[in-house]
Order: sequence, then C-alpha cells, then structure tokens
Amino acid sequence: MLLKRFLCLAIALFVLLLLAPAGAHAQPSDWRERRTERFAILYVDGDAATAEQYAGFVDAVYDEISAVFGHQTAVPVTLRLYPTLERYQQINPLARSLTGVVAHADFQLHEVVVILSQTARQTPEEVQNNVRHELTHIVIAELSGNRLNVGFQEGIAQYVERPAPELEQRIRLLQRAYDQQILMPWSDLDDRDTVYGAPEVGYPESMSVVGFLVEKYSFAKLREFLTIAARSSGYRSALERTYGVAPDELERQWRDWLPSYLAGGYKRNALSAYDLSGAEALIAQGRYADAQTELGMYNEAVATLQTMIDMRPDLSSFSRISYARELHGDMDGAVEMMQAAVQAGGPATENSAWVRVQLGNLFFSRGDLAAAERQYNGTLELLPDYVYAQAGLAHVRAAQGKTDEAISLYQQAIARMPLPEFVIGLGELYQASGKPADAAKQYDLVRAMQQLFNANGVDTDLELALFDADHGADAGATVALARAAYARRPSIKAADTLAWALFKAGKLPEARRYADEALRLKTQDASMLFHAGMIAQAQGDTAAARERLDAALALNPHFSPLFAPQARQALATLSAAASR
Repeated sequence: MLLKRFLCLAIALFVLLLLAPAGAHAQPSDWRERRTERFAILYVDGDAATAEQYAGFVDAVYDEISAVFGHQTAVPVTLRLYPTLERYQQINPLARSLTGVVAHADFQLHEVVVILSQTARQTPEEVQNNVRHELTHIVIAELSGNRLNVGFQEGIAQYVERPAPELEQRIRLLQRAYDQQILMPWSDLDDRDTVYGAPEVGYPESMSVVGFLVEKYSFAKLREFLTIAARSSGYRSALERTYGVAPDELERQWRDWLPSYLAGGYKRNALSAYDLSGAEALIAQGRYADAQTELGMYNEAVATLQTMIDMRPDLSSFSRISYARELHGDMDGAVEMMQAAVQAGGPATENSAWVRVQLGNLFFSRGDLAAAERQYNGTLELLPDYVYAQAGLAHVRAAQGKTDEAISLYQQAIARMPLPEFVIGLGELYQASGKPADAAKQYDLVRAMQQLFNANGVDTDLELALFDADHGADAGATVALARAAYARRPSIKAADTLAWALFKAGKLPEARRYADEALRLKTQDASMLFHAGMIAQAQGDTAAARERLDAALALNPHFSPLFAPQARQALATLSAAASR
C-alpha cells in the first residue's frame, strides 16, 4: 500500500510529460464548472457536493503557496475532478497500467487533476495536500523556467505539504534506505528514470534534501535557487551559484545531517512555523513587493517595485523603492526616492508625516543630524505630537549630547503610544547615562509588553530576540527565539538578529555565517556592521573586524548611545594590538 502511494506521487510528473498530450484535448463534454476566485473546478454530474468541498479550501491553498514562493501563478487554475480511476484512464489510456495515481499537474495546461475515488481513504489534510503538492509543481516550474530536475521538483512539492500520516510513512522508508545503505547519490536525483524506478527511496530522500537546504540555509535561499536554476546549465551549477558551496560538499553535509533528521528533525518544517499571514494579507491587498520583502525575496521585490513605479509613480511606490535601495546599500538613491515620496504627498496628512519621518531616519542613519532634525521638526509642524517624529528627534538630541531633552521627547512619545522601540530607546539612553535602575524599569516594561503582545497573537519574536541579545537574557533561549523568527521571516534583519544571538551564545562560526548573510545586499546599516565587526573580532579576524567597525562609525558615529561607544572601544583595542 505504501509503495503504491509513492508510485502515485512519482506519476505526478510522469503524467505531466507523457499523458497530458493524450488527455488534454480529448475531454468528455459533460463537465460542469464551479468557479472560485482562483480556480475553475470541473466536475461531472453527481460530484457537485464534492466540488463544493474543494471550493471551500482551494483558494486558501492558492494564497498559501503564493505567499510561500512570493509568486502568483495566473488564474483561474483548472482543477479537474475525475470521479473514478476508470474515467481517468479512458481519457489517459497510457495510465491504464498505473493503478496508484491520485493526482497530477500539467504545467502547460495550467491544470491540476485529482481522481476522487483514489482519495477515499485519505484524511482531509491529505486531500488538501494533493492540491498543495500539484499546485507547487506549477509554481516552481514557472519560477525555474521548467528546468528543475525531478528530484528537486518532488522534494519541494513534498516539503510544502502540511503534516499528515503520510509523512511518517515516508520517514520509515527513508530510515530503511539509510539502514540498508541504498541512498541515492544526488546525481541520481537528476535522472527521471532512476527516481521513478525506485520511488520508495527517491521520494523520501528528495524531501530530506530539501529539508536540509532549508534548515541549514533558509527557505529564502531555496527560493533563490529556483530562479537561478532558470539561468543555469544544470542543478549543480545552480546549487553552487546559490549556496556558494560545491554540490559534493553540500551532499556530504546532508549525509552528516541526515541522522538528526531521521531522529525527529523531520518534524521541524520552516513552513509549518512560517508566519505566512503577513505575506498572505499583503498579497490579498495587491502589495506583492511588500510580500516578497517580508519573505526575504529582495531581487524579486525590486523587479515588482520597478513595474509598480512605472505604472503608478506616487508616495506609495516612491517610498517602497526608497526602502529597496536602502536595503541594497544605495543610500543616495534611497534619499532621492524618499524625497520624491515627500514631494508626491498623499491623501492623508499622516501618510505625508510618515514619509517625512522615514526621510529623517535615512539622514540620521548617515550621521547627518542637521538634515534629520529638519525633517523631524518639519513633520511636527505638519502633525503636532506625531510620536514617530518625537522619537526621531529624541535620537538626534541624544546624539547631540542633549540627554535631558532626549529623555523628555521619548517620554512624550511613550505617553501617547507606548511602543517597545520607544521604551527600549529610553532604557538604552538611561543605561548609557549611568542610570541603571531607570534603565531596568524600562526593560521590565518591554518584557511585560512583549508578553501582552504574545498573549494577543502578535508576533514580536524578532524584536524580542534582538532585545534579549542586547540586554543579557538567557543565551540559549534567545537563540531559539531568533531561529524561530528567522524561519518565519528569513530577511536580512532576521539574519542579523540570529547572528547577534549566536554571538552572545558563543557560537561564533554560525554567527559569522549569518552576519555575512545579513550584509549580503551591502546594506549600509551601522548596527548590522557593528554586530558583524564584533563577531569578526571574537573570531580573531582583525582585518574584517576593523573594516566593519570603521564602516559602522563612519556611516553614523551616533548610531546608538549604548553601542557606538562599544564600537569605538573595540576599535581602540584592535589598534592597540596592531601597534605592539
């Protein structure tokens, strides 16, 4: 029974290539149609109730897969529900000898097929997984230019499925292959006949390969691998270009990692932990670039934003382009676009105030205190008591050494809107001013606020992990929190936070890897450069430490009242050591 289920999985792409030409055009004329927002569900008389059941979940599956990959395939997608295997085989005569097929995807016809009689013993989650699995084939075929090999196609399609009884069956098969030493070399996963000829090994193994790449290098990297595959000569070239590691070394790492996966690691799935609600909501609003940025898909976001600004040059598009340029280290371009957003204005005063504050923040991040002050003051003239402008001005006053005025501005902002970032800023200012008791009160308030947010379902793991790493919480718990946040939102900010948490826990090699990832876009962020410099110093890499700490202070010598002095002290220590 289990082997038959794996055969049905293997048939998915086999049918796509061999059966689609025979079955695609000779369809019966008695199909009925049930439309949803995303799908055209085709069914025959007698299956209207079943079609209605599918209509109840397929759009949610579509939005989920769109959020996972940051890509919307064209709608409507056809979902064809064959009532029986016999009916399916009438239309697809080449499938008559294959009794295990449950579903298949046709990339060219933009169609997902499900054979209802074959799903009778499946759980509701497994029924939904059929659609997840096959829709994923269509999406990743589009992203990879249909150049992804069968092993990665099936591995990724299995990885996006929700946990169901079939997962445990696959792990048992993988354990057996591992024990019998019959695992395939990765090169075999490139061969369709080999994978389909031994699906009881090829399928669970391909799932584990994808699990390894996601756990060790992030889902965002896997998503990048898809688009690189479209421009590569083969999977080995795409792997090396994406991960910066030779494929043979990746395979060795996977074999070393596999026992931990079999021992229970398979239950960790980044997508099960992924907070997709934010990306799904952004997609529903048509904010595709924001969704891509949320998921760490920066190159795709830039392409989407360029289309957006070509079609609609306004406050919204200019400000998003500014943020994209800031992420890519183009600070002059970021300022230019945010100035365009300010000039474009908006229908609401608060929108204009928000972009003015963002422009002030850009000036502050470059150490231009005078320009930042002008923007914050200008915003307060436009919208008095605007808390984000008050907090921005507090940053400026602290950098100018006007500590009492900075404290007063923070207190005014907190009184109106007690956001954690304001309370943390005030606490760090107290700490830097030699007032540890006052700082401790603010930090206790932050932790209480985080508990309140968590109790109400607000995800603040990333912010809390950075706060805990900065302020001496349990190192192991902080790393776990940062890992969870990174798994849900693999952005450069999340990579930076995880790097800092790992550094505080003494895990230097891994901290360095994530610090390098955080700077991969050449983002000009003084705090991120400070973190990377301190990690390099701890590793004994004095050249990298000096380069990054120098860059942080050159960019903004006042980036933090607490950590800028630490950066200067670290540089002094490095200089003293070099002069001996």
